This record gives sequence, structure tokens and C-alpha cells, in this order.
Amino acid sequence: MSRPAATVITLDQASAGMVLAEALLDAHGAVLLPEGSTLSEASLASLRRRDIAGCSVLGAVADPAQLA
Repeated sequence: MSRPAATVITLDQASAGMVLAEALLDAHGAVLLPEGSTLSEASLASLRRRDIAGCSVLGAVADPAQLA
């Protein structure tokens, strides 16, 4: 079975329920959230506080330009 395509999005485009295609790392390379984590409102708020700009999520986002 093939893995869904990954889409790179800004954190502002991310929403609870999306699944990370890659681990999210901080500026020092420490893992904030591992690959396969499902984003929650709490995790998104924490990532925003850490000034994380974006992430890679599994599955296609309908039209990433419309989310901006």
C-alpha cells in the first residue's frame, strides 16, 4: 500500500486532526512532535508559541493557496 503524499503547509494552514508526514524539530534539532503525530489544538498552540513556521502533513490539502 502506498503512503499518502506529503504537503508542506504553514502553521496557519494547519488544523487539528492533520497527521505529520515528518517529525517537527526545533531550532536545535530536538524533536517537538514525531512523524505520524496527529495535530491537536493544544499542539498547534504550543508550536505557535515556539515560532514554528510550517510543517509537512500527510494527504493533499485541497488548494494550499486558498488556505493562505
